[in-house]
Amino acid sequence: MEQIEHLSGKGYTVAGIIDQNPKNRGEYKGIPIICSINELNISEKVCAFIMLQNGMQHWDIACNLYKQGIDRVVFLPMKTGFFNKEIQEDFIIQYNYMMEGKYAAMRVPYLCDEMFEPGNGKKWYVARKLAGDEKILWVSTDLIRTTLKETERYRNIPIAEFAPYINLFSYLSGEKTNISEYISLYGKSPFPESSKESFNFVHNKRIGLYEFFEDKFYSGNLDYFVAAAPKAVWNKKGYLNLCEGQHRCVYLLTKGMKKVPVRLEKADIDCLDSEVLA
Repeated sequence: MEQIEHLSGKGYTVAGIIDQNPKNRGEYKGIPIICSINELNISEKVCAFIMLQNGMQHWDIACNLYKQGIDRVVFLPMKTGFFNKEIQEDFIIQYNYMMEGKYAAMRVPYLCDEMFEPGNGKKWYVARKLAGDEKILWVSTDLIRTTLKETERYRNIPIAEFAPYINLFSYLSGEKTNISEYISLYGKSPFPESSKESFNFVHNKRIGLYEFFEDKFYSGNLDYFVAAAPKAVWNKKGYLNLCEGQHRCVYLLTKGMKKVPVRLEKADIDCLDSEVLA
C-alpha cells in the first residue's frame, strides 16, 4: 500500500485497487478494493499501475485492461517479440519512476493494438547484431538443448527437462525441492557430498547468482540477459546446443520465458533459417 500513500500524498486521486481475490474486497482508507476495473464505472481517462512482483504476469493483465478500455498502463513489458527495444525501454523507465514515486517525471506511453498482436508462431528473431558474423537471437526454448559436454544423463536434452538445474532454481525461489542431484553433479564442494557443510557451500555459492538474476529480471532489465547471451551451435538434428550459460537459460525458463537469448555465428543462423520456420 506504499504506492497508495505516495500517490495520495502528492495530490493524485486513487480511484480503486484491483485485487482478483474476492476475499480481499472492501476498502483501504476509503478507496474501494474491487475485482474488476469495470466495477469503478470510470468515465475519465485513467492510468493503471500494475504492482505484482512477478513481471511475467504483467503482460496478460495489461492486455486485459487494454481490452476494457484502459490505454495507459504502467507495467513491465517482459514478453519478448512484441515491443521494439525503444518502446520496451520507455515502459521500463516509466515503471521505475512509478516504483520510486517520481510521478511528475512520468510520461506513460499509450498502448496500441500492435503491442498485443499474436507472435504468428515465430520461433526466433534477431535481438542484436555483433561484430563480425555473430548475432544474438531470441530463440524458442523448445529449440534449445543442453551442451554436448554435459554429464551423460543430461547431455543433449531439452533444457525444459534439465531437472538438476530446474530443481536448483525451484529451491532457491523458496520451494522445498530436493537439490541433492545438483550438489552431486555440479556442486564442486570440498566437503562430503551428503554433508550439511556441502549443502551450505552450494547454497551460498548459488544464492548470490540467483539474487543477481532476480534483480535483473524483476527490474525489467532483459538487456542483461541479451548482453550475456551464451553461445550455441546448430545441431543437424534440428535444434541448438548450448555451449555455456545453462544457468542463465534455465533461470529464464523457470520464470516463464518462452524464448531465451543465445549467441550464434552466421553458419548456425543460416542452418536455423533454412530448417526452422522463423
